[in-house]
Amino acid sequence: PQVAHQKFPSRALQAMLKWGTEEQQEKMIKELEPTFPAICEGRYAHNVAMKMLLYASKERQTKLLEKITAYDKASRDVFFHRYGSLVWEYIMNMELQPKFLRKQMYKVILPRLICIGTPQKLEMNFEELWESLDEESKGKLHEHLGKQVDRCFDKDISGRMGVHVLLKYFCMHATPEELSDTMKKVEENESFVPLLLTKEGVDVLTQILGHASSKQRRQIAKTLKVEDKLVEMACNIVDYRVLLRFLHTVDDTKLLKTSLLKDLAGPPPHENLREVMASWGGKSVLLSLIVKIGSKDWTRVLQVDERAVLETPSPTSLKAPEARQQELGEFLLPILKATFLGLFAPPGSANAKKAKKGKAVKEVEEEDEEEEEEGAEVLPVCPRFCTQPTWGSPLLLQQSSTVSPSESSLP
Repeated sequence: PQVAHQKFPSRALQAMLKWGTEEQQEKMIKELEPTFPAICEGRYAHNVAMKMLLYASKERQTKLLEKITAYDKASRDVFFHRYGSLVWEYIMNMELQPKFLRKQMYKVILPRLICIGTPQKLEMNFEELWESLDEESKGKLHEHLGKQVDRCFDKDISGRMGVHVLLKYFCMHATPEELSDTMKKVEENESFVPLLLTKEGVDVLTQILGHASSKQRRQIAKTLKVEDKLVEMACNIVDYRVLLRFLHTVDDTKLLKTSLLKDLAGPPPHENLREVMASWGGKSVLLSLIVKIGSKDWTRVLQVDERAVLETPSPTSLKAPEARQQELGEFLLPILKATFLGLFAPPGSANAKKAKKGKAVKEVEEEDEEEEEEGAEVLPVCPRFCTQPTWGSPLLLQQSSTVSPSESSLP
């Protein structure tokens, strides 16, 4: 076992586990098994622990997991260790049954009184487990989870997947003051981007963003701009909910226009915006800014979970949601129309010019009128050979410029 804790011998041990026969692998893993918690915490040995889990049989794999989910302090400390948390992240990415993995997590993060006294509760999901407790037990459980969260931030392991699960459980029943404190810790530990890597982390962000201060929101906007994550977030099937929540909680609409929406659209002809429009999440983000809140179209274009994200309480947001949406919509709608109509415009048409230059419809119409006065050749529109109005026709351009956000037929 001491060999696993040395730099070069540990690499040799990993190679032996990889290339050895099944009998040799079983023999080595069996010999290392008694010290598995210590191996998980080793600077070099934690890589050996991952190889042990990878090449172990199903039966031996279960025994190894029992070594780090026992109720003694040494086993539980592996989860909160700098290198042990990496082993836990590897475990959570293994092909294990979700119920089995959740049960192993419970053994580590829940109070021992619940795990030992009522083992049947380990089979429940967290919401069912919470509802099955009395008020006193709920208070003790929440206090225990709060201490575990603080410990993770102190150990600087808030970017680990297992910690995101713990944070989600804590935030589900946290008070506004606790959520504000969590937002502060996320900012201090620079954990915003790591939280975007997991679904549980996204759930945490959508909840705590409503309790962020204006200074923290400016810092988040700066981080997203520097990291160049906007288009990636909008197109991601999970992360787009964070962008959706952020755009509807920030009071500084000037910051959103100049820093986020401008970068989200990209320079003319707005290739970034085309990519966002083509994605499921990006479409929801854009529609939430141009479709009137509370209208029939609002419930039609946004899913139930998306509306739930937007309806989550945001005590630190002072501006009315309708006023924020109107200001952002007035900025976005001309760009969106130009990009959308430019997708179907034939070369040389007004819409093609508009898409290329990134100008509004009225500006292009004025330019066309000037060209006509100068005797420029205008491409004729022949409805006889068209099954529907041509996208470049002046009639359709005039109609599209008068459509209100609530009447828009955008997908």
